[in-house]
Amino acid sequence: MSSLVDYKLLETPTKGLIPLAKRNKELKHNITNDCTIPHRSLNITTKGECFIDNCEMYLPFVICNILDLERLEDVWSNPLAKELQKDVEDKKFTWCAVEHCRIMERDLHWINNKGQEFYSIYVNVDESCNLACPSCRTDMILHTQGDDYNRQLVYAEHIVNLLRNFNERTHITLTGNGDPLASNIMRPFVTNWIPNDNHTITLFTNGLLMSKQLPDSKILPNISEFKISIDAGSKEVYEVVRRPGKFDKLIENLDWMHENKPEGANIHFRFVCQKANAHDVVNFVELTERYDAECSISRLDDWGTFENFAEEDVVDQLDHPLRPGFLEQIREVVDLPYVSIPYNIIKYL
Repeated sequence: MSSLVDYKLLETPTKGLIPLAKRNKELKHNITNDCTIPHRSLNITTKGECFIDNCEMYLPFVICNILDLERLEDVWSNPLAKELQKDVEDKKFTWCAVEHCRIMERDLHWINNKGQEFYSIYVNVDESCNLACPSCRTDMILHTQGDDYNRQLVYAEHIVNLLRNFNERTHITLTGNGDPLASNIMRPFVTNWIPNDNHTITLFTNGLLMSKQLPDSKILPNISEFKISIDAGSKEVYEVVRRPGKFDKLIENLDWMHENKPEGANIHFRFVCQKANAHDVVNFVELTERYDAECSISRLDDWGTFENFAEEDVVDQLDHPLRPGFLEQIREVVDLPYVSIPYNIIKYL
């Protein structure tokens, strides 16, 4: 590798999880699947950093700052981006977290249901949220003023302007690290941005503010997917793992979404496995069925929010007392066509 790609970059990441994810340089998996994600992905963080994957954990090299871009397309022609793209094209995946990104299971491309390639942009410039879920954070984060608020608002407004001038087929995800409906910083997207005809949107949300924020939003007609983090299928579990959320309020908003979503929009529920919900998998899948949705079940990642992560990890801690019951629930749902469970869980079945 040339001096452009320096492994030391992986030791000074933006999130503590990154150095825990092994790279294929160390794993040495012989991967035959194809991946074009680094040619068509842009992930923008709270610091304005630009990554060419949909999660900075997967390929953790900062290409540039979003404020450096006058055109969105310039990020993929950056010299560092070109070098990383070539490594993936050659199927080396040297710097990729290949056991996390699903390249071990299948080809990875951004292709819609019409067989058309598209660009994927994740707008993760604000982590504000109206919940403090223990799998994600230790306290509630809501930026309403101060230096971080002002800086991130500039990022959001700049991205809106870049998107107005980007007419390629593009899917925009709002957002992967907070809730755009609870964020004052993401307000330019929710209230002021009128997407182009070529733009579709995944609204990544906890769902609790949909009926309040979306009826008058200009983005509603362009939402092609509602991706809703729920982590439970029952009131008792939900109000522990999604605190201080209320299950009745969630159901009220899911009912509103089901009645008011754009025609053809997909609904996708998410479940992150942990000690508190290990017994609630089947209930979660039944909730998915109720709303004609799809769902994904994923293992817990260590974001530094638990004092004892091993005590919470019911997937990889082989002697965890809740693990047998959890895996039995996974066996009940793994073959359902609307349930997605990754290799890092099903390898234990």
